[in-house]
Amino acid sequence: HQIGSGNILIQLGQPYHIGSFRLLLWDCDDRTYSFYIETSVNQRDWEMVVDKKQERLQSWQIFNFEPRIISYIRIVGTYNSANEIFHIVHFECPSQE
Repeated sequence: HQIGSGNILIQLGQPYHIGSFRLLLWDCDDRTYSFYIETSVNQRDWEMVVDKKQERLQSWQIFNFEPRIISYIRIVGTYNSANEIFHIVHFECPSQE
């Protein structure tokens, strides 16, 4: 998505009890990304579970958090060192390490 507008929204097929995510940021060069991830059961009330707005990350990222019931996942890119687009190549929920 375009940084500064929009997000990546994932709707699960039903509510699940989840405590981890794994994602692959586009990694064909040395660019870095910042972002945050929120979850919701109703698409109105959101809770941030991953806050990486102040970090510069690359490649695979694994996040563990207090397990909760999740129906929606919202990923919001806040920074890309190369351009204004936020790229995710792969997303796992829950993480399959």
